[in-house]
Amino acid sequence: MQTVLDIVIGVILVISLIIAGVVLVTIRPPRHPRGR
Repeated sequence: MQTVLDIVIGVILVISLIIAGVVLVTIRPPRHPRGR
């Protein structure tokens, strides 16, 4: 059962990192936006 818990924790950490990256990009957009 430890393996299942480790996998779940790993997935949660990855998802949290992805969400954090998206939030950072949304708050601080790149200096060269594709829009203009």
